[in-house]
Amino acid sequence: MLCEGKTDQRLLPLAYERLYGQPLELDHTTVVSLGSCNDIPKALSVLKAMDIKACAIADLDFAFTEARRGGTPLLPKEGEDIGTAKVILQRLRPVHGFSLAGNGLPQNQGAWKAADVWAMLAQEIDGQQLLKTVHEQLKGCNIWVWTDGCIENVTGASNKGENAIAEQEERLLAMSAIEIEQQMPAFAACFAWIRSL
Repeated sequence: MLCEGKTDQRLLPLAYERLYGQPLELDHTTVVSLGSCNDIPKALSVLKAMDIKACAIADLDFAFTEARRGGTPLLPKEGEDIGTAKVILQRLRPVHGFSLAGNGLPQNQGAWKAADVWAMLAQEIDGQQLLKTVHEQLKGCNIWVWTDGCIENVTGASNKGENAIAEQEERLLAMSAIEIEQQMPAFAACFAWIRSL
């Protein structure tokens, strides 16, 4: 299981163990952090060529950026879905005051991080249907994107970094499997998908 960074690398195995009562390794699975989402398509391609079963977990922005780059993009570079996302973002921008880059997608600027804007899109009713469609398309490429935005949105964390990771680990350790399923259903859905591959 490939992931973007250290938060996913540390929380995914812990959430899995809390939900299933055993470590990922007993199900012949390990989590490998790539450091960013840029290398997910290439890494999956290399692992496939080596006949190693693999999947990836990525933040929502991957679906609208890296999944559309390269010579053979995973999703259409200028598909209807990205056009719809840009329309929704344009509608939200004056209300919330975030910035969009020249390509019409969120950018880090001022108090707004691009990840926060994607998470906001995930809260919009018209955004949710769009994200569900993109999510299903990427699952066909063995990539799960967090439709909430990123793993911190799944756990309800408001910060990133080492202290935030430690707090999320403590919270997961204090929760039962039922509590995780109820409060963080994306984990259970993600792992059920992985186990079905």
